[in-house]
Amino acid sequence: MLFVDGQDRLVVPKSDSILPSITRKSLIYVAEHILHIPVEERAVRLEELKDFKECGLCGTAAVISPVGRFKTMRKRFASQRYGKTGKRS
Repeated sequence: MLFVDGQDRLVVPKSDSILPSITRKSLIYVAEHILHIPVEERAVRLEELKDFKECGLCGTAAVISPVGRFKTMRKRFASQRYGKTGKRS
């Protein structure tokens, strides 16, 4: 998962349960060194999801897919762009 916050920073979740991947590393590198987008790797709290401007999923196919909403057992969160691509995604 990748998020864009209110200051146009790329927020990449950091967790012991997320496997390190080449795609993830590549996206972070491109954001920082080629597009000059600030990157923040940190834990992301569930409550923060509604505040992100953009959200996307990345995978081995090197595609970033926009995310429209999240659903948990207790809550639903809609992204601000509701699945549409944004400036960064």
